[in-house]
Amino acid sequence: QLNARFPGADGLADDVLEFFQRAYEQKWVTFRD
Repeated sequence: QLNARFPGADGLADDVLEFFQRAYEQKWVTFRD
């Protein structure tokens, strides 16, 4: 899926942000101090 989406740096940044957002929502990643 990632390999099919590499339009450029901007597109990549958007994908990364979306990935972390979904990961956080799905509790895959937890941010704690």
